[in-house]
Amino acid sequence: MDINSPATCAILARRALELAVKWVYSADSCLKVPYQDNLSSLVHDRTFLDILEPKLFPLIKYVIKLGNMAAHTGNKITREEAVL
Repeated sequence: MDINSPATCAILARRALELAVKWVYSADSCLKVPYQDNLSSLVHDRTFLDILEPKLFPLIKYVIKLGNMAAHTGNKITREEAVL
């Protein structure tokens, strides 16, 4: 894995997001993990959305989408996309 590649940045950013979201669920007793505990289910859960600053949701979706694209497709990730 090339640590200087935009694709690696996207994958690792998505992983960091996943760890952070799972930590929020473990630290906030008001949040209940949904039936599926994958990242998409966690961030789309109503209780999570209720505590999230609304302008953050599109950014979260971007990190997930870009990380998935980098990990699962042959699409090139640009430096600009990774930095964003």
